Amino acid sequence: MNKLLLSVVFLVISMFSQAVSASAVYSYHGAYKDNYVDLRITTTFASWLTRKGGGSSKRIECLATFNENKVENLEVKYEGKTYKIKNYKTHEDKISLQSGKNLHLFDIELSYTIKATKTKITKKFTVFAGAFISKTGNNRLIFVGEKKPVTDIEKLHASQLAFKRLSFKNGQTYTYKVEGKSTKGYRTETTIKVNKGFVENRSFAELKQNKTAESISYRTLRTWTESYSDMNSHKEGAEAISMDKVYDKCAQLIRKKSRTDTVKLDFAPDDTLRQCRLFNRNRTQIHKNLSTKIISITFPKVSNSSL
Repeated sequence: MNKLLLSVVFLVISMFSQAVSASAVYSYHGAYKDNYVDLRITTTFASWLTRKGGGSSKRIECLATFNENKVENLEVKYEGKTYKIKNYKTHEDKISLQSGKNLHLFDIELSYTIKATKTKITKKFTVFAGAFISKTGNNRLIFVGEKKPVTDIEKLHASQLAFKRLSFKNGQTYTYKVEGKSTKGYRTETTIKVNKGFVENRSFAELKQNKTAESISYRTLRTWTESYSDMNSHKEGAEAISMDKVYDKCAQLIRKKSRTDTVKLDFAPDDTLRQCRLFNRNRTQIHKNLSTKIISITFPKVSNSSL
């Protein structure tokens, strides 16, 4: 009866710099809505630096709108504490949660009682957002509930959550390898290394297949490697972006799907993304600039399987 809706609102970044001070504010917004409650959460991280020193702060604000004749006892549980949520009418009705250590990824529980039936409804969510330090406005905050993913975009969000759990566990440091094809038709492999959320290295290899009756092997034709200082100096290879941005591009691709198109969406055993491609009714791949085919993702402490 209660349908989970995923809401995506883009990252808002405000940055100021002066000769004597500098500050940055990163704010994320997300929403959950069912037949009874509209819940909205904003997480904000701020940092500043002056001649006298620096500091930082973080905040989670929660507000909800609902029909008081139908719903009562609206509460949110977070970090072992229970917060009673008011029906939002003015800014004073916002509830500030005592923020934990990680605003990137946290669990929250919503509960309320339907007056007519005295039925208590409980919804558990994981909330996640992109890295706070970002040069783009693509990051977002998403609620993932208990509902089994059905649509392609829901499956992608569930996969992104699985990736983020592994990424945060390993300090947002990992390496992933992308399969492609050169202008000559040979197989290519682009290896992208991400350190603490930032791409620091990209390497490329063009491979020629040697096929016999007994086996298939590849001979390396040429290679190149880029460091941070000369990143994207080559036109070939997969784009030098983080996996978060790969997921963002895949989401854009899914939203371009028409009724006659087919999305090819595959995941590894650990639920991380392996393939995101779109084909038209003639089985021709389209929007290749948003597509990806990942061979493997490797973390320093936990390595997942290759496909």
